[in-house]
Order: sequence, then structure tokens, then C-alpha cells
Amino acid sequence: MKSVSVIIPFYNHWEMTHQRLVELYRFIPEPLEIVLVDDCSTERDVTGGIKWWQSNMHTHKVLYVWNKVNVGFGMSHNRGYKASSGDIVIFLSNDVVIRGNFIPSIRDIINSDNNVIIGGRLIYWDSGWNTISILGKKSIITYPEGWLISTTREVWDKVGGFDKKYGKFDAEDIDIGAWALYNDVKLVSLDSPSLTHLSGRTINNLYSNRMDYTKKNIEVLKNKWEKLFEEKLING
Repeated sequence: MKSVSVIIPFYNHWEMTHQRLVELYRFIPEPLEIVLVDDCSTERDVTGGIKWWQSNMHTHKVLYVWNKVNVGFGMSHNRGYKASSGDIVIFLSNDVVIRGNFIPSIRDIINSDNNVIIGGRLIYWDSGWNTISILGKKSIITYPEGWLISTTREVWDKVGGFDKKYGKFDAEDIDIGAWALYNDVKLVSLDSPSLTHLSGRTINNLYSNRMDYTKKNIEVLKNKWEKLFEEKLING
């Protein structure tokens, strides 16, 4: 059976990460490797909390990665991935409430098709951010929302991780959708009733200018992918 690594970055709000660990302990019976990536938190209770879980999480193995500086969503996930060893990797935000065992559903999808990237939810309509122009035609990029992305280690190594061009946050998940489309990798929506995303509980509280940051990253996305897709279509 393929081993599973769950990578959870966090910045402060230790109570949220603590609650996710409670839920993983309570609902997931099979052994997991849980990689906690501390993105330079300033809260005093983080270190003690990590040590407690490493001593008391008997079902799962807890690894701890600490960022010397705050690097944000994508780069924290990349650091967590480098520290992980699972055959299946699950990138999970700490604002996702777990109410049941969602791991078997991920296993079933991957066992039926290794060439796949799973999203907690897929956005396949025009969300206002995921459209690009290809040969003068508006095209929608289907993408997995970033709060849960899962795939095999083999596929993720081909992805090369989250692109550092996007900085601390936003558009990395759309970038993954574009990569999957460009490389003929199937996207599948998990849509698990065991998971509820609380939506931006940390980022929205930290950045009052998030919209400006998002708009900037969408331009980065377009500059990266529009030409690549046009060249691929022109070359057949």
C-alpha cells in the first residue's frame, strides 16, 4: 500500500493547526506522515505544541520544518514536500475542517489512474481569474483550489513544485491547473463530505491589499502560459 504524506503549512493561529492534528488523529486510522511547515510564526505556544504532538501522535509520524523567514503558501508547501517521503502527497491548508476519513477516496482515484492531480474542489467555470487568451480566443483554465491538492510523488516531481514566481500566495493553484492541461494530466475533484474549507482564514486577516497582489499574479500567470499554449497549438 502506498504511503501518504500530509503537508500542512501554517503561520501563527496555532489553534487551527492543533485542531487539524486532533482531527487527523481522530478520523484517520492508517499511519500518515504529517509534515508541519512553520512559516516563521511568532506565537510562543507553537514550539511546545509541536513537541507535544511529536510525543503523543502515536498513529502518525509528525515532522517539523521551520522557515527562517515568512515565504508564504507555495514555498512553504515546497519545503514540506522536500522533507516528506510518502508515495502519495496531500497539500492541505490548516483552515480545512476534517470530519471523516478522506484518505481512501484519494487512494481510490490514484489507484484507478496514476496520471492525475486531485483537488478538494475543481473550478471549471470562469471565476474571474482563470481565463487566458489563446490565439485570440478566451479560454478557461480548470484548476484545483489550493486548500487541498493531492497526487503521486512521481507526478509532483514532474510539476516541479509550486512556482516561486507567484510569491507568497494566489494563482499557484491556477498555475497547477494550467500545467495539468498543458501536460495532459487529468484533474479530478475529490468533493469529500468529510472536508469543509473555511476559506482564507489566515491570508485574508494578514493582507489588506490582497486584491492588488492577486491581480499582479494573474498577469504573471498570463505571461507564463498564453505563449506556451499558443506555441503548442501552432506546433500541433
